[in-house]
Amino acid sequence: MSSTLVSAPPAKKASVTHANNFHFLRLLFATFVIITHSYALLGLPEEDVLYQLTGGQVSFTFLAVPGFMVLSGLLITKSMMRSNSLVDYFYKRALRIFPGLWTVLMIMAGVCFFVSNKSAVQYFSHYTVRDYVFFSGLLRMQYEIDGVFKQLPWHLINGSLWTIPVEVFMYIVLASTWYIRKNTRAMLVVMVLAFVGLLAARFLLYANANPATEAGLGVWLLKPSQVVHLALYFVGGAIWALLPLPTERRRNLLAGTAFVVFFGLVLSLPHMAWTSYFLFPLILVPLGSLAYPGISALPRFGDISYGVYLWGWPVQQLLIYYFHPSYLQLVVFSIIGAYIMGYLSWKLVEERALRLKLRLPDAPAGPL
Repeated sequence: MSSTLVSAPPAKKASVTHANNFHFLRLLFATFVIITHSYALLGLPEEDVLYQLTGGQVSFTFLAVPGFMVLSGLLITKSMMRSNSLVDYFYKRALRIFPGLWTVLMIMAGVCFFVSNKSAVQYFSHYTVRDYVFFSGLLRMQYEIDGVFKQLPWHLINGSLWTIPVEVFMYIVLASTWYIRKNTRAMLVVMVLAFVGLLAARFLLYANANPATEAGLGVWLLKPSQVVHLALYFVGGAIWALLPLPTERRRNLLAGTAFVVFFGLVLSLPHMAWTSYFLFPLILVPLGSLAYPGISALPRFGDISYGVYLWGWPVQQLLIYYFHPSYLQLVVFSIIGAYIMGYLSWKLVEERALRLKLRLPDAPAGPL
């Protein structure tokens, strides 16, 4: 890491506050996912403008999903360090993940009856409906229901959900550091070693890719290569949680420099997307911890990004099924629809669930 990350004078040391750009970045990433998925769900090659500009190295989803994981690594590590017990930590994580997830699963299980061409008895008695709600609710994702969306290029009801088991798996792995969480130096050593180990595993897995070998070895039916890929970004964010933030000027400079370096590499050279493991945390954490006017005020309207992510794919599938839109029409109307559903999810489900947090004072988080 650059020495600038730890050289901020004590009088100017920054911290992650409620006034920041993290809400905006998460909402932007959820929107990016919708943009790229619009190609695939229409049966088109998933080649958005970034994909074309970078020779197939980077797409909007390539930015979005790793971006979510970087920010998650940072914020969840800080949450764990503030938690009073492992029960408190996991309880807060469950309140954030499951209410919104269970809501979208149950509502879509009902909505999909109307596109199934089955009687109510035939539809609701079929095992795929049960598996879609029950197993997906336990993070062993069941993506299809018999007879639903079979006319469409993709039959999946919600293909975006595959990242959630990885996220929860990282919560569990992070909890293994619970008993050293007060020792920032030990935590930092563990996270750096984990990053190096994951990086080595990533190159070994991709160099020896074998679908038959990976089958059944993943977390909740995910391939090890997928888990390792996203875990690298999570750990990159977690490392930042253990470091003091530089001054505002240095954070702007660091994020801007890392941004230019990354896109300079992928625009000029092939096979350089792997540098995102190092550069995305250097872009997103400093950028997110700043508070730009207007952008940092988004939390006033609620944290809708998770709901937008959950609802983006189902909204797109329903629009395609009923209206057969063009690509541009699908992007525009699915973003509008996902934002509406994300807002409703936040106001009616997620925000209310978060009020159920244990009424305990946060433990000190340690140095920032």
